[in-house]
Amino acid sequence: MTYWIICTVIVLSLLALNGMLNGNWKYNIDAVLGILLICLVISAFYFFGWKFGIGSLIGMFLFTSIITPVMHQVAVMLKRI
Repeated sequence: MTYWIICTVIVLSLLALNGMLNGNWKYNIDAVLGILLICLVISAFYFFGWKFGIGSLIGMFLFTSIITPVMHQVAVMLKRI
């Protein structure tokens, strides 16, 4: 379960960061990360049960709302480079 949480945090962070950046590969990266996120949600329901699956969906929304301002600052710093 710990690996699932770490993978979900990484994918959500990268999705939030990619949403702030520009580039030719942005839509391709969004597609791959979106597919990974869908696979993580399906695996949460399949391996850990429906209660964990619903909790993970709620947790994903909460984590994304918290991490988006942080990723915005990271994107501003990356654009300066």
